[in-house]
Amino acid sequence: MFEDRKQAVAHDRMLESVERLRELIEASAIKGVSEELADQLAYYLVQNKDKTLGALKGAGAASESASAEGEAAADDAAPEEEAESEAEPKGGRKRKGRVA
Repeated sequence: MFEDRKQAVAHDRMLESVERLRELIEASAIKGVSEELADQLAYYLVQNKDKTLGALKGAGAASESASAEGEAAADDAAPEEEAESEAEPKGGRKRKGRVA
């Protein structure tokens, strides 16, 4: 199904994100959301994560699409940066520690 382990791991992460979002949607106070609709919505949000995050941050649509294109090119060019960004604290900045 996948050409290499990296693609399989990325796919697994995507599915885990979809599952977490589906659970969040189903746990919401919104009435009448079927499991199928929750799955579809969660999948859409994950597949469009840059736009989703931009909307949550209040970024404009024009700057968001330009940012998404730039990030897509950066993802293809430097996959090791993704691993580093996952290790960053929630504030977005890496903490500098003292070496004893």
